[in-house]
Amino acid sequence: MVEKVKNSKRTAPPFADRPQEGPPVRQEPRRTRSPPKFFWGPPVEEVRKEPPKQLHIEDVEEGDDDFKRDLSAAIRYSIAEAAAKGYFDSDED
Repeated sequence: MVEKVKNSKRTAPPFADRPQEGPPVRQEPRRTRSPPKFFWGPPVEEVRKEPPKQLHIEDVEEGDDDFKRDLSAAIRYSIAEAAAKGYFDSDED
């Protein structure tokens, strides 16, 4: 007759007490995360170097990829400037 084991998730498998076969496995050190990039664009330091140019919606033609690129750059620049001024820093201590 088979006995039921309560909390079977807490019991170790039968092979856990046996020594591991072969040389010990070397674990790689954890890699530190690189600082996050600003959306999908260049790092914030590069974004701040170029101020956004004036964008006029009247001048846009349908499918104008240059306008989309310039608009994305202007948004990234504005957010980078706000971050540099500390608008996104938390005041909670």
